[in-house]
Amino acid sequence: DSLVIADGDKFQLDDNAVLKLADKVACIIYGDASFEVSDATIPRTDDDAKPNQIELRKADAVYGFQNVTFEYVGVKSFETNSLYFDNCTFTKYVYQNRVSGPIALGMTGSTVVATNCLFDHNEYSSISGAANIKCALVRVENCTFDHSQQVNRNMPMLNLTPGDTIIVRGNVLHGDPAMGMVGGVSVGPLVGR
Repeated sequence: DSLVIADGDKFQLDDNAVLKLADKVACIIYGDASFEVSDATIPRTDDDAKPNQIELRKADAVYGFQNVTFEYVGVKSFETNSLYFDNCTFTKYVYQNRVSGPIALGMTGSTVVATNCLFDHNEYSSISGAANIKCALVRVENCTFDHSQQVNRNMPMLNLTPGDTIIVRGNVLHGDPAMGMVGGVSVGPLVGR
């Protein structure tokens, strides 16, 4: 079973909250939500758990995440919506349910902005989107990617989808010399209107 927030309802993460997700459990949000706190953690329940992600399923919604630490848990947009992450940490995310990275983009027209975030020892690309979708805006600024690709395969730490506007600046990427196939930043085919 998963935690489901219905359309018309709102999920509010409280300051200093710990929201634990169990094995194969997702937090599915069809309504509104706010994850803007002074400090909170979203981890898995135990060492054997592989939780699904936080699924954002409301079209045209704006979802804000601030000062949240995600441990083994990621976020995926399933609709054309806007995601804003500031001062968040994504650590030790592992591939789960066909979602490769801790921030995954799933629909054309979406916006994702990540500022001042830490991506630490994730299994695959920290921010990723399919090459067949085109975001309205992708902005990644002043983030640190620390060994944030733990599988030696031809995939970068930051694997961006095409977009109308793509801004990547002021970031720091620390790689692992033993991971010779891993790249730093990749942008899908640059297509415009």
